[in-house]
Amino acid sequence: MIVTHDSHTFLPASKWWMNLGRFMAQCQNKNFEEQLKLGSVGFDLRVRRDSKGNSVFAHGFFEFKGLTPEAAIQQIQELSIKYDRIITIGFNLEERYNDHSDSQEEWFKEWCKSIEKYQSDRLFINGGNRVRDWKPLYQFKNPNPNNAEYHTNNGQTIFGFSSKHGAWAVWPWLYSKLHNKEIIKEYNDNPNVHLMIDHIGTGGKLVTPF
Repeated sequence: MIVTHDSHTFLPASKWWMNLGRFMAQCQNKNFEEQLKLGSVGFDLRVRRDSKGNSVFAHGFFEFKGLTPEAAIQQIQELSIKYDRIITIGFNLEERYNDHSDSQEEWFKEWCKSIEKYQSDRLFINGGNRVRDWKPLYQFKNPNPNNAEYHTNNGQTIFGFSSKHGAWAVWPWLYSKLHNKEIIKEYNDNPNVHLMIDHIGTGGKLVTPF
């Protein structure tokens, strides 16, 4: 089954200079509804506390604007009702490179606790890890409807096993263009694996699109 990787990165960068290297951070170019229609059963979302103390989507040192994480949950919740679909959201902490503080982790734990209220019979929230080493920081109450393993489309599991192709980290779109077809063929029919794929709809179609 397919889950989009860094699903929020279709959003615009929060600062103009981040656009200079955005091709390295952008893993999706379609919004949540479009990703869902292309066959995704879930979303991989990375958050942190910004300099003003607010929750913000992030990927590496890039931050994104236009939609808050809280508003995204509500939007995805509405999509689960609109299409009568079970959707899984994975929230993990993407720290600033210069802020590996305990206060950032404590903020994340409290933030995860605050979003538990959005869980439902159609919407499951999991994750709760620190991205740089996948250390668990928070355990969600109802995290995974089918206990599936999670893998990224470069051959990594979310716990950081080595990748098949080093170029993946430099230009996700190019990797997707070249390899999505073979990756989807390998994993899409396995109900015990959630494959986190970059640029869904690029380089290969799903066997069972929505």
